[in-house]
Order: sequence, then C-alpha cells, then structure tokens
Amino acid sequence: MYRPSRGECSIIDVRVVESTYQIDSAKLPYFGAFCSFQQLTGRDLVHDPIPYFEHIIYGIENGYQHFFRRMPCDVEAYRLLCDTLDFLGVDVLGGKDLRAIYGELKRWKKSRTPIWRQPRDPNLSESRNTAFFLVYLFLIGDFNAPDYAGRVSNFAFQVARQVQINHSVFDDPTRMMVKQAFLERFDPTISQQYDLDLGV
Repeated sequence: MYRPSRGECSIIDVRVVESTYQIDSAKLPYFGAFCSFQQLTGRDLVHDPIPYFEHIIYGIENGYQHFFRRMPCDVEAYRLLCDTLDFLGVDVLGGKDLRAIYGELKRWKKSRTPIWRQPRDPNLSESRNTAFFLVYLFLIGDFNAPDYAGRVSNFAFQVARQVQINHSVFDDPTRMMVKQAFLERFDPTISQQYDLDLGV
C-alpha cells in the first residue's frame, strides 16, 4: 500500500480516461505521489484506466456498503477491487482485525423487521460497511499473525456467520459475497458449508 510523503498535493483534479475527478489525496494517497511526479515532469494530470474507479470514488465518499450494490457478485471482481483499493493506498480497514470486525457485527442482533422496512439508521450503515471490511480481509488480508495460529479458519467462519444469519441487516448480495470470500480463503468443514448454504 502506498503511503504519502510530506509536501504532496491534497485536493487535485485528475482525468482518468474521459472523466475528471476531484480527488482528496488524504483518502486516495496514491494520487498525491502521482500529482507530484506529473508536476515535476511537466505532464498533465491524466491517468490510465483504473479498475472500478467510479465505484471506488462513490464508495469512499458514501460508504463501502455501496460496493455490494454496484459490483457484480463475483469473487474475482471483488479481488480486483480490493487489490485496486490497496494500490491506491486506501486505508480500508483502519487498523481493524478480524476480532474488531466480529465485535462490530455482533452489535447487531437479528431483527424481525424486513430490511426494506427499516428506518435509515447510520449505525446500520456502519454495520453494512463492516461486511465489506470482512470481504476485504478475507480476500487480501494477512492472517499470519501468531495470535491467529491454528484457529483462524474456525473464527473466520464465526465472523462470516454473523453476516449470513442476519437477513434483516444484510441483503442478498452482501451475504453472497461474504460467503464467496470466505470460501475463497478457507476450506470449510462439512457442517460449516451446510450452515453457509442455509444462510444464502
């Protein structure tokens, strides 16, 4: 992941293919370095195509949950999205690990109110953003820390299950992508696979 240095540009206008975007390099640090380099070489701020860039801009400004509404339900598409976020220096997780994500998801208990009848609650949005953190961590995160040793697969399943069982908070595309991302990273037991299949 790229990290900015002092003196790089802040709010900049960059053209990516045919569209111009106003970019905050504090949120997309890669563009701070890109801006500085282009200025040093006397070049215009024009960048080659970036995968899912419109989705990324929208998600950063409005919440990561919107990726589930805009992206195809395909694990390879999400892997490319996550790799691109990492390349651009976006701090998606903000230091959160699997335990922190689990804690955030546990705050939301199952509700009898259908998802389409729930009031717009900012805390619900945070919980749905957290589901994307989980997908991101499953697809490109690091599980090699010593405190995960030997237990990460079972714990990861418990975290994924918090999304799978809560139909009142998480819609079908969200639950589907959490399931796919988990299966891409881990080999579930027969009972775990059964539980995941019931959840979607």
